[in-house]
Amino acid sequence: MDLVKVMEQFPDQETCIEHLEGIRWGDKPQCLKCEGFSVARKNENGLGRIGRWCCRDCDASFKVTREDNLCWHENTASEVVLDNITNRKC
Repeated sequence: MDLVKVMEQFPDQETCIEHLEGIRWGDKPQCLKCEGFSVARKNENGLGRIGRWCCRDCDASFKVTREDNLCWHENTASEVVLDNITNRKC
């Protein structure tokens, strides 16, 4: 694994989040609480919080890096990508 190539492929949080959302949900984001598909991306530009979603069914707020047994936790998206690419244990 070439770390330079990884950094080129994932230069920022937005790129990492997009990659992780594709792995986890494909093109159908799903609520982590009620498992519903009626979700919308939160508009939090300027707040320093990116990649958050809101469920229209249960009103939960969630992001791709939460609640999973494969290194999806409260780390930054960059850390989650690196953990999964290098097969590091959480």
